[in-house]
Amino acid sequence: MNFIGILYALMACACWATSFVVPLFIPDFNPVEVAVGRYFAYGLFSIPFFVPFLFKGMVPKSPKVWGFVFLFALTGNFLYYLLVVLGIRSIGASLVTILYASNPLIVSLWGNMKEKTYPVKLLIAPALMVLAGITILHLQDFEVDAALTWQNKLTGIVATFSAVTMWAWYSVFSARFVKRENLSVPLFNSLVGIVCLLITFFVGSFLHLSGISEMSFLTGELHSEVMTAFLVGMAILGLVTAMAGTFFWQHALKLIPTSIVGQLIVCEPLFGLLFSFLVIGRFPTLLEHTGASVVVFAVLYFIRSVRNYQQQQQELLT
Repeated sequence: MNFIGILYALMACACWATSFVVPLFIPDFNPVEVAVGRYFAYGLFSIPFFVPFLFKGMVPKSPKVWGFVFLFALTGNFLYYLLVVLGIRSIGASLVTILYASNPLIVSLWGNMKEKTYPVKLLIAPALMVLAGITILHLQDFEVDAALTWQNKLTGIVATFSAVTMWAWYSVFSARFVKRENLSVPLFNSLVGIVCLLITFFVGSFLHLSGISEMSFLTGELHSEVMTAFLVGMAILGLVTAMAGTFFWQHALKLIPTSIVGQLIVCEPLFGLLFSFLVIGRFPTLLEHTGASVVVFAVLYFIRSVRNYQQQQQELLT
């Protein structure tokens, strides 16, 4: 068991969890603006890292490689986030969070299917415990609006599972892509950031000019304090959430199997809850304590099961 890899995965989850807190400080901006600002900032911060690779001739020239980088930037970043937002708007945040709890199960099983590292039965039990823990965690604020039409429910469920599947694909195949193309993590991170910059520039400009979604930060109608909060928030989301999160995540995938990293994804909402409690200034309720405890137990149970399995395999070889 590579505990450095586990530490990288936990650091990635902590970085991603800042996305739960930053929107609390910029309520004047809609989710599309936040998504555009987040990945535009990610792209800007990637430029200083990208330029040295460019001058050293280390940037891939293959159209196939750039095609995959575009897919990773689109699926694992921008489009994924928009689908999550669509799900929240359609069926509510609590139900989306519970459906999203299937993410560790999907990533673990999908990654294990490709890598064939552990028996499937080793992965299912802790993943189901994670699902139960997340459900308990959000049970007190769980409600489905009676006014929701079947179209809303269908749209929300499809959008959420599409986002989960999309991110699971990104997690599994980006790791294989980095190894296959022999790319360093900083190079891959900067490539994805540059493509995110281009995507958000064109998407943001199109949405604003077409009137589909007004980018209020481009109109200059907001007070300077509001704009300052937005710029600081986007800097945090771009540098910490997107850039540092991707950096730690790819390092984790290089050190430990995807099936293990997948189980650790559940720590992202736990960090998000912790950060939110610190910002709001309240203690978790009994249900929240119970749900979080079940999730932590599931992760520790899984790590212990993996260690026992590895020891058994070593004993068989000797």
